[in-house]
Amino acid sequence: MVHNRRLSRTYTLLAPLYDFVVAPVFPHCRKLSIASLVLSPGERLLVSGAGTGLDFAYVPAGVHTHALDLTPAMLARLRCAAALFRS
Repeated sequence: MVHNRRLSRTYTLLAPLYDFVVAPVFPHCRKLSIASLVLSPGERLLVSGAGTGLDFAYVPAGVHTHALDLTPAMLARLRCAAALFRS
Protein backbone atom coordinates (compact mmCIF):
# COMPACT_ATOMS: atom_id res chain seq x y z
CA MET A 1 0.00 0.00 0.00
CA VAL A 2 2.88 2.39 0.73
CA HIS A 3 4.17 1.75 -2.78
CA ASN A 4 0.79 2.78 -4.25
CA ARG A 5 0.71 5.95 -2.17
CA ARG A 6 4.20 6.86 -3.31
CA LEU A 7 3.34 6.20 -6.95
CA SER A 8 0.13 8.16 -6.63
CA ARG A 9 1.97 11.12 -5.12
CA THR A 10 4.65 10.98 -7.82
CA TYR A 11 2.16 10.88 -10.70
CA THR A 12 0.04 13.60 -9.11
CA LEU A 13 3.09 15.85 -9.19
CA LEU A 14 4.02 14.76 -12.73
CA ALA A 15 0.51 15.03 -14.21
CA PRO A 16 0.82 18.65 -15.41
CA LEU A 17 4.07 17.86 -17.27
CA TYR A 18 3.44 14.24 -18.20
CA ASP A 19 2.31 14.75 -21.81
CA PHE A 20 5.19 17.11 -22.57
CA VAL A 21 7.76 14.69 -21.17
CA VAL A 22 6.34 11.30 -22.18
CA ALA A 23 4.43 11.94 -25.42
CA PRO A 24 7.50 12.49 -27.63
CA VAL A 25 9.31 9.43 -26.28
CA PHE A 26 7.21 6.46 -27.48
CA PRO A 27 4.64 7.54 -30.11
CA HIS A 28 5.65 4.82 -32.56
CA CYS A 29 5.41 2.13 -29.86
CA ARG A 30 1.99 3.38 -28.77
CA LYS A 31 0.75 3.32 -32.34
CA LEU A 32 2.07 -0.21 -32.97
CA SER A 33 0.70 -1.45 -29.67
CA ILE A 34 -2.84 -0.29 -30.43
CA ALA A 35 -2.65 -1.37 -34.09
CA SER A 36 -1.64 -4.90 -33.02
CA LEU A 37 -5.02 -5.26 -31.30
CA VAL A 38 -6.80 -5.03 -34.71
CA LEU A 39 -9.80 -3.28 -33.17
CA SER A 40 -13.04 -2.80 -35.06
CA PRO A 41 -15.86 -0.30 -34.50
CA GLY A 42 -18.21 -1.51 -31.79
CA GLU A 43 -15.51 -3.40 -29.88
CA ARG A 44 -14.48 -2.42 -26.37
CA LEU A 45 -11.00 -1.59 -25.11
CA LEU A 46 -9.94 -1.38 -21.46
CA VAL A 47 -6.72 0.55 -20.87
CA SER A 48 -5.25 -0.13 -17.44
CA GLY A 49 -2.73 2.49 -16.33
CA ALA A 50 -4.11 4.87 -18.95
CA GLY A 51 -2.35 7.92 -17.57
CA THR A 52 -3.42 11.03 -19.47
CA GLY A 53 -4.78 9.03 -22.40
CA LEU A 54 -1.87 9.31 -24.83
CA ASP A 55 -2.81 5.93 -26.35
CA PHE A 56 -6.29 7.13 -27.28
CA ALA A 57 -5.03 9.05 -30.30
CA TYR A 58 -4.33 5.67 -31.92
CA VAL A 59 -7.61 3.93 -31.08
CA PRO A 60 -9.80 3.55 -34.18
CA ALA A 61 -13.05 5.50 -34.37
CA GLY A 62 -16.05 3.63 -33.03
CA VAL A 63 -14.13 1.61 -30.44
CA HIS A 64 -15.62 2.04 -26.96
CA THR A 65 -12.65 2.85 -24.77
CA HIS A 66 -12.57 2.62 -20.98
CA ALA A 67 -9.67 3.72 -18.81
CA LEU A 68 -8.27 3.02 -15.37
CA ASP A 69 -5.50 4.81 -13.55
CA LEU A 70 -4.23 4.97 -9.98
CA THR A 71 -4.04 8.75 -9.86
CA PRO A 72 -7.04 11.12 -9.94
CA ALA A 73 -4.80 13.87 -11.35
CA MET A 74 -3.95 11.73 -14.38
CA LEU A 75 -7.61 10.76 -14.86
CA ALA A 76 -8.62 14.42 -14.76
CA ARG A 77 -6.27 15.10 -17.66
CA LEU A 78 -7.50 12.00 -19.45
CA ARG A 79 -11.11 13.22 -19.17
CA CYS A 80 -10.12 16.51 -20.81
CA ALA A 81 -8.34 14.65 -23.62
CA ALA A 82 -11.30 12.28 -24.07
CA ALA A 83 -13.66 15.25 -24.41
CA LEU A 84 -11.54 16.54 -27.30
CA PHE A 85 -11.63 13.14 -29.04
CA ARG A 86 -15.42 12.96 -28.69
CA SER A 87 -16.05 16.41 -30.15
